Amino acid sequence: MKFYLLNVFTKNNDNGNQLAAVYLNSELPDEKMLKIAKEFNFSETIFIQDKKVRIFTPIGELSFAGHPTVGAASLIKDSFHVPAGKVEVELSDSIYVTYPGEPEVNGNVVNAGPVFTIYEVGSEKELRDLKLPTNPIPGNRLYYFYKHDDSNYSVRMFGMREDAATGSAACALAAYLKANGQETGRIKISQGKDIGRECEIHLSWNDRIKIGGSVKIWGEGTLKL
Repeated sequence: MKFYLLNVFTKNNDNGNQLAAVYLNSELPDEKMLKIAKEFNFSETIFIQDKKVRIFTPIGELSFAGHPTVGAASLIKDSFHVPAGKVEVELSDSIYVTYPGEPEVNGNVVNAGPVFTIYEVGSEKELRDLKLPTNPIPGNRLYYFYKHDDSNYSVRMFGMREDAATGSAACALAAYLKANGQETGRIKISQGKDIGRECEIHLSWNDRIKIGGSVKIWGEGTLKL
């Protein structure tokens, strides 16, 4: 099986959020895909068969995730399906995908495939001073944002570890801002600088939520199973 190694939300080989993309020649059992994801040990690994994409972390499957979806779009270059639904793809200066549906907002808790708890901080220093929880809780995702101005945001996301770029959380942020009166928007999100994997996510929303960015392929090979 052919695989590619990608950095998503960057144009550089040494930045971005890392992703493994595996092309399936035939159906593969879920436990085998999970084992492969554990071996790569990135935050997510995608499996592509025709125009269907499945997304696995080292501990389980996700119905939607942002940087894997953008990474898949860079390879498929057309609309495709993830478990959460159909993903539309737009190729221009960057690679853009639409969120399939609308995230569920309950106060500052937003379900965008993964569930995120969203907090706004008052300064960039406050954002920089945040630390990964000493004993992180599996499934607990804390997303902090600082608004520089109407077009530029900086964010950090803490799960079991800090994430370099969290596209699904950006979709959650759009839904959160919509729920709080900002019906439309177009912003640039900076993430990952604090862990040496600087990323840039483009986010827009009106009736649909769209995320985008650049993708760099930095390796490829064949899995021997």
